[in-house]
Amino acid sequence: MGNSASRIGDTPAEPLSPAPAPVAPAASATAPPEEPPEVLLTEYAKRYGKSTNKVHEGTGKSGITPLSPPSDLTALSTGERLLWREYDIYQRQSMRGFTSWELMDSGAITKADVKCDGLAGSSIHTFYKRERWQTRDVIDIGEGIEGIYEASNDVVWSAILPSLHLASLIWTSARQLSW
Repeated sequence: MGNSASRIGDTPAEPLSPAPAPVAPAASATAPPEEPPEVLLTEYAKRYGKSTNKVHEGTGKSGITPLSPPSDLTALSTGERLLWREYDIYQRQSMRGFTSWELMDSGAITKADVKCDGLAGSSIHTFYKRERWQTRDVIDIGEGIEGIYEASNDVVWSAILPSLHLASLIWTSARQLSW
């Protein structure tokens, strides 16, 4: 019995190997997933939000960070050139054929902190005054908000008021606008 060859199948015993290294316990199903390292956001990502497009994954970019065209594409490595081209394609697809640097150059996008004066100070044209609105059908607002869609409902009125201010501004300025 001391002979290891007398065991089942008469195969010699495996040579002794060193004890296996301790294995870390498997993560339990309830353990929170590890968070990816924090990525620093670009100036534009701070202002407009981080891009969710896979081209910008892990970069902290907004997707509209200006990409000046390199003066010499051949000076870039192949990887840099391909990445620049991916960013360029992404911007042109998402900005109707333009890149952000082209829009900045034309003045359509600015880095300046522009403060909106708001429309609250503007008046509502008599055409849009609250008392002129009529209710034809009774439609419940829903979504946990009591009332029906009608101008006499304060919730509805406060929701449409900014649009009415803008419409009034356009209505009264139409002769001065170039379009």
